[in-house]
Amino acid sequence: GTGGAADVVAVAFDSYFQEVASPDNPKKELETDEEKQARLSAKLAGICQEFFNSPEGFCDYSREVEMLHTIMHTSLIEIFDMEEDFDLDGKMIASLLSSAGSDTNPDQLNLKQLKICLTLNRADIARDKIFLENKKWKKGNLNEFMYQALMEDRHDFVKLFLEQGFSLEDFLTVYILEKLYTDQLKRLNSKVAIFLQLWEYYRSHRSSKQVKLREVGKVIKVLVGDFYQPLYTKKDFEGNLANPAVSGKQKPGHFPLPG
Repeated sequence: GTGGAADVVAVAFDSYFQEVASPDNPKKELETDEEKQARLSAKLAGICQEFFNSPEGFCDYSREVEMLHTIMHTSLIEIFDMEEDFDLDGKMIASLLSSAGSDTNPDQLNLKQLKICLTLNRADIARDKIFLENKKWKKGNLNEFMYQALMEDRHDFVKLFLEQGFSLEDFLTVYILEKLYTDQLKRLNSKVAIFLQLWEYYRSHRSSKQVKLREVGKVIKVLVGDFYQPLYTKKDFEGNLANPAVSGKQKPGHFPLPG
């Protein structure tokens, strides 16, 4: 275990809320901040002495008391009742979020917190804790997160981003679509096995590892049947590929993407 450290922290927090956060003794209200600090420090030192069972005469717990003061005055610890709180994962994630992106302006969307939620696939926490009213973000800030959500089949996050006004029309250029197909094939999982075999047969350039939408259209037609004419193989679509606004041939650095 923790050698008594967890018990010390638990009792210390209880004492902190009793002595400082919720003073119910009129005499305590008359104390100065220095007096309150000194009294709490003495109590914390007594707690350390009790739980650590130190040899008689050893009573210098100044370092431990300083550490306890530090964690009690910051957001480093999340308290929950294991008998009442059933979503322990949610509590632990909330604890991670409390210290992530602390340098973010209060009116800005905390992208570091969003990254944690997306990695752990908790769109519910992102909705309740991050996408709050009056939070602002710049155009393109969510592109990397949407890309990751699409790559990892995080449907709840895709839905959440769309609810928050994310524009798929601006995001899903030809370049991004081709990159999504290409990066998915690199994963070599069962979901893309059939597509990979057909793409290798129909791809235009044998040496190329980049999937093109024309090739995707050919694969779709094979899978669905000749009666279906995929958009990607239509002449008017191919003509639009020369248009940078459609093809998404933006200048380097348009926005960062993984891979």
